[in-house]
Amino acid sequence: MQNVKNTMLDGLLSWLAPHPCISCGALGTLLCSYCKKYIIGHKTRHCLWCNRPSRHGLCDLHVGDYYRAYWLGDRYGALQTLVDDPKLRGRREASRVAAQLLAAAFHIPPSAWLVPLPTSTKHVRMRGYDHTAALVYHVSRATGALARPILQRARHFVQKDVSRAERFAQVQGAFVVNEALNPATLYILVDDVVTSGASAAEAARSLRAAGARQIWLLCIARQPLD
Repeated sequence: MQNVKNTMLDGLLSWLAPHPCISCGALGTLLCSYCKKYIIGHKTRHCLWCNRPSRHGLCDLHVGDYYRAYWLGDRYGALQTLVDDPKLRGRREASRVAAQLLAAAFHIPPSAWLVPLPTSTKHVRMRGYDHTAALVYHVSRATGALARPILQRARHFVQKDVSRAERFAQVQGAFVVNEALNPATLYILVDDVVTSGASAAEAARSLRAAGARQIWLLCIARQPLD
């Protein structure tokens, strides 16, 4: 119910004080229809990790526990705003717009389960809501796929300002699934941004350990480590 109220409030505020488009500046909505079409039309078609051409986001050398990875592009411009605004500015409308882009850009089967990568309890308290859960909620509404928060954090960690190797070491054993999963079901891990890929890899490993065999990764953008 809270999500419905927030959506109604965002719609009212947008009518009273129209957003400038975060890409071109035109007044009307957070992201105008022209810029949405441009982003969807220029979605990435390369491997998430080596930039080789790839229809499904991963080349043969980088397929692991998740075997498809879908994201719109690198984190800059409008995509950076869609990633940052829900976390840094509390702009929940950005999650809805990002979900619309993902649903339009990629075929997400309605029979799939959308699994949010768990946000730390500390960050949820700081922001007043779970930005990843909000993204999954809107993707679910746009595609008909079920939002299923079956992945839980076994412990917490901070990945800011640490190396790639440290990130992979930190996340070992960090996630658990407290139910047996159906190997015939498609599980789509959802996050806002992927950096080293450590959290996504560990989350996918946990899903596979619980019985999942079909796992994809879906996110708004990629932020390569410097």
